[in-house]
Amino acid sequence: MEVIRSTFQDALLPIIAAAIAEADFIAIDGEFTGLGSSKDMQIDYLDTVQARYHKLKRSATQFQLTQYGVCTFKWNEDAQKYTAKPFNCYVFPLAGRKAFGLEKSFTCQASSLLFLRDCKFDFNKWISQGIPYINQEEESIARQKIGIYQNADAMIGEAQRPFVTAALTAVHNWLQTSTKKTIEIACANALQRKLIHQEVDKKYQDALRTTGHDGYVQITKVTDEERRSKAFDKKNVLNEELDTLIGFRKVIELISASKKPVVGHNMMLDLLHTYQSFFNPLPDTVLAFKYGMHNLFPTIFDTKFLAHSDPKVNPNIPRSVLGDMFDRVGRPPFQHPVIEIDSDPAFGGYEASAKDGTPPDSLHEAGYDAYVTGVAFAKMASLATAATGGRIPFEHEALQEVRNKMFLMRSDVPWFDFEADEIQPDRTNVFNVYGFPPGTGVADMQKEFSDLGAVSTADFESTRCLLIVRDESKVPDVMAVYGAKYLPGKDEDGEVPMTQHVKGFEYGIETYECYMERKNGGQDDDDDDKAAREPRRKRRRVVVVDEAPSDDGLSPREEEEEEGPAPRRVKRQATSQAAEEPWCENAALQDTDASRDARAEHKALKKAQKIARLAEKFPQRRGAARADSEANSADSPCSMM
Repeated sequence: MEVIRSTFQDALLPIIAAAIAEADFIAIDGEFTGLGSSKDMQIDYLDTVQARYHKLKRSATQFQLTQYGVCTFKWNEDAQKYTAKPFNCYVFPLAGRKAFGLEKSFTCQASSLLFLRDCKFDFNKWISQGIPYINQEEESIARQKIGIYQNADAMIGEAQRPFVTAALTAVHNWLQTSTKKTIEIACANALQRKLIHQEVDKKYQDALRTTGHDGYVQITKVTDEERRSKAFDKKNVLNEELDTLIGFRKVIELISASKKPVVGHNMMLDLLHTYQSFFNPLPDTVLAFKYGMHNLFPTIFDTKFLAHSDPKVNPNIPRSVLGDMFDRVGRPPFQHPVIEIDSDPAFGGYEASAKDGTPPDSLHEAGYDAYVTGVAFAKMASLATAATGGRIPFEHEALQEVRNKMFLMRSDVPWFDFEADEIQPDRTNVFNVYGFPPGTGVADMQKEFSDLGAVSTADFESTRCLLIVRDESKVPDVMAVYGAKYLPGKDEDGEVPMTQHVKGFEYGIETYECYMERKNGGQDDDDDDKAAREPRRKRRRVVVVDEAPSDDGLSPREEEEEEGPAPRRVKRQATSQAAEEPWCENAALQDTDASRDARAEHKALKKAQKIARLAEKFPQRRGAARADSEANSADSPCSMM
């Protein structure tokens, strides 16, 4: 059933309300003006839950809803089947009169608009007939402004006094001598219109009604019947107009009040838009969002998460894209339950696809997508709970396992949980590589770390990225082979050491644990990138030599040096007897006289080394480094530069 502005308030809202009240569960879907392509919205495999929420929040606050689909599903005990009532609602954020202060600006993404066009979306209908909506905070602000608008009198200055006097005289003469129902007072500007509204209301109160127009104010005599109904009351008129602007939020409030299970497909963005558009502005923290969303919809099911997680369902859903999923649940083993669309002709249009399980042209129309989502959920839930033909048992353990858990696209976090903290993934195979030259690309990283087997990158910035090592057997070697740790302090040039790697560019490397500890300790995400651009951070070429450790235990490794906010480094000792304490951001580091003397002696030796020797000796150096790492079991998990 199509729902637009002209049919919503009086005709269709009661029908929607009745469908929600009788439903067993409700499926929803949203269509948007964009999803987000800028870097700050691009999701990353290693996003934390908070980071992912922030990216989705940016999308939900910049783009707007175009359609909101609602489909109710009611169990018919006599017929032993579900009856679906799909509603396809065009929604558009009207501002109303200026006094409300509700003017909105939003972003459109070109590719998303082209996609909507290809799906036969009616843009004219969206703008001209979209149901308005405002959230609770916007309503509160508007109601405050109504009070201010009603109570704030404009001062009558000397320049305007003759105009006001003449206008009131004209109104008095009209009332005394004319039988016409209206009179128009010409006004040169908004101030004069405001003064006419104000002074006529003060003098004649409910006997006259004023209506502002461009260039004049129309004054109308009020009948006794109108006066009794108070239909002319300005404040009532404003409140009625504001009630119209609340619009589609009434549907969301009905769903929320019903406490019925809400079903969606890959629905995180749908939920954020629902919260932002109809509830309140999205909060800064994911925890606050969870709390507010859980109050709004206490029970949520994500069909994509159900398809991926349930052991009975998953083997039978090869692809979890909505259209493919709907096609698959139309065939065995998804025989149950039987679902039909309500026989009312107003719900027509989806019947053919409902019978054969094939996506029609209306796929990506929000009402149809909500219907498809609800059908897929019912079929998969029936298989998961072994409900052979009957009503879906929402209390079943299989559904409780997936309740209020959302699928996260391209993430090693297994799910987003509205009722508990998310399971933290094991990221011991993830390393932060930083300080490399701008222009370094993914291919350079893969070449540099090719000895580790299959690797991938995430969170790639101009001078840093996260490295993911797929081969677990290679993980223990990463810091030993590619990392180095040094005692703190600066050389005679006032520079902090940085490792020079043989294969073509310089970088530092640290474990993910230490990267997050440093980051959460107050360093901003972009600090590494900013520091790399600081002109005071000097760099110089160096040589790595392969010599036995000196008597003082110093590693004979040459290095590049730099200043800035980079993490502190500590030295890896050459023997297990001299093993260091594990590194962390707040570790107490000591720079003894002996170590400074030894370092100075070592720097004198480096002048005699040749670059050619580096390439010749490099394999041995790596082997020695690995042995050194194995010998020093107490070594830091976090080697810097």
